[in-house]
Amino acid sequence: MLYLALLLTIGYVGYLVWEKRTNDKRLASFQWVIHVNGIRGKTSVCRLIDAVLRGAGYRVFTKTTGTDAAYIDTRGQEHPIRRLGCGCSAPLRRRFWKTPGGIPVTYCSPRPSCACPSS
Repeated sequence: MLYLALLLTIGYVGYLVWEKRTNDKRLASFQWVIHVNGIRGKTSVCRLIDAVLRGAGYRVFTKTTGTDAAYIDTRGQEHPIRRLGCGCSAPLRRRFWKTPGGIPVTYCSPRPSCACPSS
């Protein structure tokens, strides 16, 4: 039983190392990553930053929260997000990483139990 616990621990740590390296590599491919932090107004600020950068000709991928969580893809189309737990979504990160050349605009939750979506 001890060997199984040790094997599972080593496997989990290996997975975490792989995930961190992969995430760091992907984040390094962006010129900028914008995180909006705070208790109130994150959705409004994310949408405002999205509009300004999009108007300036940048490709932007924005995740918003609020009453109706959504993401705005690089074409400017809004898609609803089905919330799971705190709303952090690995599939959403993968969706953005498949469209290179954009600027991710996202929020950081004020709850310590929920990590930033792009971290």
